[in-house]
Amino acid sequence: MEINNVKVTAKDEISGFVNKIISTDMGDFDNRKIAVSNFMYGCELDRLIYEKDIYPSNFQTFHISCNQKGDEWDYTGLMNAQEHAEKYGRIFISYPQRNITQLDELSIEQSKENFDDMRGLVKLVPFQLPIKLTLSAWKKIRVELLSQLQKDQELIPLISSKHDSREFPLIIKYEIGRSKIIGINSYEIRNISEISNLSYLREINKSIGVFEDTSLFVNFGHPRVLTRIANFPGPLGFSFFAGDIYSEKTCFIQRMYQKVIKKMFERKPKEYLMYDVKERKYTNSPQQRGWYGEDVTRKILGGVSVDEGLNGYKVHKWVSQSLVQRDLDIITSLVYKKSNLVQHINNYSGWATFLHEIKVPLISEQEKLTEDHNQY
Repeated sequence: MEINNVKVTAKDEISGFVNKIISTDMGDFDNRKIAVSNFMYGCELDRLIYEKDIYPSNFQTFHISCNQKGDEWDYTGLMNAQEHAEKYGRIFISYPQRNITQLDELSIEQSKENFDDMRGLVKLVPFQLPIKLTLSAWKKIRVELLSQLQKDQELIPLISSKHDSREFPLIIKYEIGRSKIIGINSYEIRNISEISNLSYLREINKSIGVFEDTSLFVNFGHPRVLTRIANFPGPLGFSFFAGDIYSEKTCFIQRMYQKVIKKMFERKPKEYLMYDVKERKYTNSPQQRGWYGEDVTRKILGGVSVDEGLNGYKVHKWVSQSLVQRDLDIITSLVYKKSNLVQHINNYSGWATFLHEIKVPLISEQEKLTEDHNQY
């Protein structure tokens, strides 16, 4: 599947949510979608053995691991994942996953080396911008990168939400409309610079007029659960900050300590975090029993047949992601209906707590921030 264009179709001025239509060679669909990540791709392969349906998403991502120095990449499985995405009519985006330290120390030369590798493997070619890169420097590099791509390839700029705060909004504004997809390295929405940049992103996104061309913002590497913010879902959290597509952080088992692996495999169902539709956040079995008098997690797990092809750990993640996607679709529907979206959000403790914890600025404050930044 290939993207032809992306256009704004509706906006909620108070909440800042923006609906977009993604036009492709295989039809049109809305934004605010969770991509099939490495983990979900593995679940799909398990389910296909039992001839079960795949996850309903138009996007598939593949996170690529590297060594501690960030100079050796493991492309194992990339081509198989790409073939899987093509077979099921998905937009496939690969993502070289770096940790915060690797991004802080990343040089232009390292980014170019990785870009050279990737352009020999995929059509949508990612390039990671070092966090201190200026707009003027990026413009020159961008021309150089585009000259190296084939006609059927496209550049995917990746910019960290912890990028230099003076340059971040300038680069975003420059790329909107030029790049169909802009990747955002995403974290836990706790760092001041991260929240500041995401707030600028939200306002810039909201400033695009209805029916105007725009870009898709893909949040890469975010936590599945924002454990430091009331166990709120990562995709829903980043949807408040202009996120269109969500690709959670991949845990590469080959890079994990043995004691961590052991603890992961010994985790009991009562410790699973299941998305709670009543609270609009993740909860575990003891919390559910205390609030509702029943173990919702065990009830869901008990209702899934072995014939689905997944074990209990995979089931709870599959079901939770489906429920989070349902809420993302509700947001999209409410924006189109021009309903009172803020009131709807505040009806649920998870959403209300998230907004309180991160202290999302009022719209008037946001506009002032954007005006102040326009001088740079």
